[in-house]
Amino acid sequence: MKKKTVIKAVIIDDEPGCVSYLSMLLNELCPEIKIVATGNSNIDLLNIINETDFDIAFLDIQLVSENIFDIAASLENQKFKIVFVTAFDTYALQAIKIEAIDYILKPLQQDEILNCYKRILKAYSLSPEHTEVHPEDAKILVRQGDKCLFISQGDILYLKARGSYTDIIFHMAGQIKTMTLCKPLGILEEEYNKRLFYRIHKSFLINVKKVLNVIKTDIYNIKMINGEMIPVAQRRVKEFLSFIRQPDEIL
Repeated sequence: MKKKTVIKAVIIDDEPGCVSYLSMLLNELCPEIKIVATGNSNIDLLNIINETDFDIAFLDIQLVSENIFDIAASLENQKFKIVFVTAFDTYALQAIKIEAIDYILKPLQQDEILNCYKRILKAYSLSPEHTEVHPEDAKILVRQGDKCLFISQGDILYLKARGSYTDIIFHMAGQIKTMTLCKPLGILEEEYNKRLFYRIHKSFLINVKKVLNVIKTDIYNIKMINGEMIPVAQRRVKEFLSFIRQPDEIL
């Protein structure tokens, strides 16, 4: 793909305040992105498509009584790429079918915008040496029944085994949430980034970036950033401390 020097973007959101805030974030954080048009409805989007040359669309999904997927059929052969920006977490599978670059939940966070920016630059072959997605930025799709979410691996605190199921505890929109996955912890351990996650116990896989402290009493416990204490299996203590490169004084 030919490199671009400027990525032209449009924003569609039925809330003018959200359009203004996203515009501000993109202007401040994403110098290669230039906003060329904005709108508040599906009709606005269709008019912009017909009248404006652009590369990427930041689209809200629920627009008053409309839904952006109502015009999905007309977008099948679009030349532009899509980033969904929404307050709803129930459209992840539809976003995948449309091959969206990203799926960002409101309220908008600067780190989410920056992570999305990296993906956009990579998609347009801009400064690839600076746009490698770090392990904590890599997104995964998690499903619980009919509910699907995109979660950055770096937002996961830990996973806890529950028989053949696994609870995943993660940050989203400033809150700590839990979902139950229909997969055993052992399979998820193989799927998740091994530079970021460590199996400290048969029942726990933790994100080492979310460890606040290692506490030694009769046993070793990990204090996570949410204050929760998680035990370290005795046979895994030495290897775990080596893994996170803890100083000798905690031994």
